[in-house]
Amino acid sequence: MSKKIVIISVSILLILSLVSYLRFDLSNTPKNNRTLVDRSTNTMGHAEQFIEAKDIQEEGAVYNQSNDEGTQNIIYKDIEDDWCITVNELSEDDRNFVSSEMSSLQKRQGDISIGLKIDDSYKEGLGSYYLEPYREASKEELYFYVEQDNAYAMLTALQRNDIPRKKKLEVADRLLVLGYTGYATSTPVIYAMIDANRELINNNHQVNDQVTALIKKALGYALYGIERKNSTGLQSFVDLSLGGYIFSDEVSVMELIDDEVMSGARLYTEKLKESVNSIRVQEGLPELNTDFNRIAEYAFEFSVSALHHSYTPMMKHISQSLNEEYPELTLSGCTGQLYRRLETARR
Repeated sequence: MSKKIVIISVSILLILSLVSYLRFDLSNTPKNNRTLVDRSTNTMGHAEQFIEAKDIQEEGAVYNQSNDEGTQNIIYKDIEDDWCITVNELSEDDRNFVSSEMSSLQKRQGDISIGLKIDDSYKEGLGSYYLEPYREASKEELYFYVEQDNAYAMLTALQRNDIPRKKKLEVADRLLVLGYTGYATSTPVIYAMIDANRELINNNHQVNDQVTALIKKALGYALYGIERKNSTGLQSFVDLSLGGYIFSDEVSVMELIDDEVMSGARLYTEKLKESVNSIRVQEGLPELNTDFNRIAEYAFEFSVSALHHSYTPMMKHISQSLNEEYPELTLSGCTGQLYRRLETARR
């Protein structure tokens, strides 16, 4: 059969959108006074991704015998099954359902972007319309809604430049208690990385216990997100570790992440979980669930494959170091299949 060019399903494009960066404006600002902004970017870019199929029988597809007209029909999997390549394994109706659920998942995880403010207008980000009522609200009004546990107001507070760091970290921790990840994990990751860099600068780029503790903290928040099937915090960690936004070339974060740091990060994650669930119990809320449907798992697997695609050395190091505790970070199963498709698209 002749080769065909097929467009990745809408669901995959939406998952790509979930992998949005939370970065900092580093231009013309002191290292100890950098402000948080949203770049409205993702690891793969906003262009549609194309994959060249060797033939109709792509990875993951199941076929029955030829029908009366001599052609093959795909046997689609049920939405609750262990599917992976949506364009091959799900019916059009189920693909549309997955696409719709991606938008809900984005909100549930707290991956909604305020957008990038340019002069007096905004370059809209992912789900920005949910945050629009709070973007230009006064601090007093915004804080009022934040105190009411209004998640949209809280996510806006994390991304507004006029909100103090202390307040942002308080809001991030509260969002964790409410069951969110996304920006709630990314924000403390970024601040911990900034603090680690500042400590390095003050210590003539020599790594000390404080730097190591801050790396553990940052990675601990990232791993908390991983356990909730969200990689936004981890993306911020690897992006700031390797992208040149925080650490200079004099210090390799990858070299700092040894067994002792990994162990400390896992311990930090466990303490976070205990704290979150303890507060939820005190407030009469159930412990956070640990069961995730296939769509949430799929979104997570795609985000991890995209991280491997964009940050190969760092992700290989992290996934190998945490293979026993976090096998979902490796390129196995569906994550590996999605990674291979991304690599094919790149070529």
